[in-house]
Amino acid sequence: MPQPPTSRRTREEVDATLQVAKLNTAELLPTVHCLSFGPGISGAAAGDFCLLELEPALCQQLEAGHSFVIRGDKDEQAVLCSQDKTYDLKIADTSNMLLVIPGCKTPDQLKREEAQSNIVYSEIFGFSNNYWELRRCRPKLKKLKRLLMENTYEGPGTQKEDDPNRSKYTTEDLLDQIQASEEELMTQLQVLNACEIGGYWRILEFDYEIRLLNHVTQLVDSESWSFSKVPLAVCLQELGPLEPEEMIEHCLNCYGKKYVDEDEVYFELNADKICRVTAEMLLQNAVKFNLAEFQEVWQQSVPEGMTTRLDQLKAVGVERVSSVIWMCGSRAQKRYLSRGCQCYSHEQGRCGLWGRMRSPGQAEKEVMGWGGRLGIDVGSKIEKAVMSEGERGERENVLGISKGLGLALVDRNSRPEIIFLLKVDDLPEGTQERFNSLFSLREKWTEEDIAPYIHVDAYHDPLIVKH
Repeated sequence: MPQPPTSRRTREEVDATLQVAKLNTAELLPTVHCLSFGPGISGAAAGDFCLLELEPALCQQLEAGHSFVIRGDKDEQAVLCSQDKTYDLKIADTSNMLLVIPGCKTPDQLKREEAQSNIVYSEIFGFSNNYWELRRCRPKLKKLKRLLMENTYEGPGTQKEDDPNRSKYTTEDLLDQIQASEEELMTQLQVLNACEIGGYWRILEFDYEIRLLNHVTQLVDSESWSFSKVPLAVCLQELGPLEPEEMIEHCLNCYGKKYVDEDEVYFELNADKICRVTAEMLLQNAVKFNLAEFQEVWQQSVPEGMTTRLDQLKAVGVERVSSVIWMCGSRAQKRYLSRGCQCYSHEQGRCGLWGRMRSPGQAEKEVMGWGGRLGIDVGSKIEKAVMSEGERGERENVLGISKGLGLALVDRNSRPEIIFLLKVDDLPEGTQERFNSLFSLREKWTEEDIAPYIHVDAYHDPLIVKH
């Protein structure tokens, strides 16, 4: 409610206050806001509302009518999800009092109005000393696979499918439980080779998935088809009596790329994916496998015409980031790194060590005060970092890795050399926890070995962290 007339300031009183404050009225906008606390201020300030800071892009989405969702169980840190992104929610304290004033006009809005000397009486609805800020984060997707693995699909007519007590999840069910945007969730379902059966998302039992793939590859071999041109219609016709047609098409979608040629639908099979899943089949029942023997058996197990390679077990996409920003105290500097530098992350805080990479195979390191040890040894070994407890600076990643897809790890220090199953999905989701797990297996890692097991984007925390 507006102030009662007896408590309103007059223009003369405002001008007198400006003179006492020694402010030049010519440098100020002519409109004056007189603020007062309303009768309901105590209730409003006690937590009836929260202030949320949004970046311009999110503001535009909200103003356009889009909605955001806050997701998380009681034991989880809440996240805010837009249609395609996920953000951590963090409380930011401020030394300034933040006032909530309905109908208050900003200086920019006042400048656009006609210049006239007037007084606007405004009532303060509430105030706060903190607000919620958003920080882009990775979606929390590890839970998704765990939920879907509770009831894998073994094919039609199995005893498991007749049990009504088995857990099944629709898209809405998963959105209620997974801390991810809808777009990120749907993308991960594709990564997991999940399929929608009867309105529920299911992951195929591994043995059943291999059986479907064997049907397809054996048909390709018997018909002498090219792996790059497998006709969908013939596959469905020939394999339909053996398996449901939708499962055959799902298998082709998982291990091939769909295209149309002369109004006919074909699939180009992906040799790397087929070789990779064959390796997983061979390794899943062995604790350790002699590397030379494994490579021989592996090559014999894939369809004729396909060639196995160890890099198929890593399959990562690497993208170099060209700069890093760091801050130390009140100083802020920006260092540029040339593309091709072999280094994982770069951080400047009170650890006091930073490296500047000039070109591939060439590095310059400078040690500043505080004497922390950072685990960067360009082109050689990467050791776990020991960071000081001091204040950390603003940072960005030097090396970005689009997706970690590690499946197996080779130990070349053993005699004979061995290989064993180490799936990236089985590692912890958190950055620090994942590094703790990896370095519990090995004290030192080469870039080639560790790259498939880490996942970095520009908005993520650095992967070299304190322990």
